[in-house]
Amino acid sequence: MSNNRYPHKGANGALPETVVTALISASDEVSRNESWTAPRRGGASAVVPRVMSVIAAAQAGLRDGPARSFVRQNSLRILAYLPADLRLSALIEMASKHPEAIDDLFTGKITKPFEVYRYNIISSLGVFARHGLVEEVFTRDRIERVTGTIKSVQQRSTKR
Repeated sequence: MSNNRYPHKGANGALPETVVTALISASDEVSRNESWTAPRRGGASAVVPRVMSVIAAAQAGLRDGPARSFVRQNSLRILAYLPADLRLSALIEMASKHPEAIDDLFTGKITKPFEVYRYNIISSLGVFARHGLVEEVFTRDRIERVTGTIKSVQQRSTKR
């Protein structure tokens, strides 16, 4: 495994505050649009480590054939039904601990009926990425600097 491909390997595991904020806000946004997710969190949260273990084990131990496809497709279905915060957290943790397994989950062969589950998961990550980018790009100090620059330009133009 190349560290260039997975630069986060070896990190201390703590997520930056901006990532946590993005995770929460993305989860709220995704949850508002998903009426099909599991309503009870207790049982759903117990499923996450098991699903991650199954996905990683299948990716590592099974040839790409019917059994691995079965695991991949049903893992996608389970992840798609998790509440958004659990789904996003599981995907972040899986990307950190089992990057090859998440690659397999997103790029491996699936049949047409399971494409909607993969799409829902990928769109959840898209919402998270958008929130994450917004959090990283529009930090408080950057907003204050831009505001100061705009005010400075406005003051100079009104003096003329």
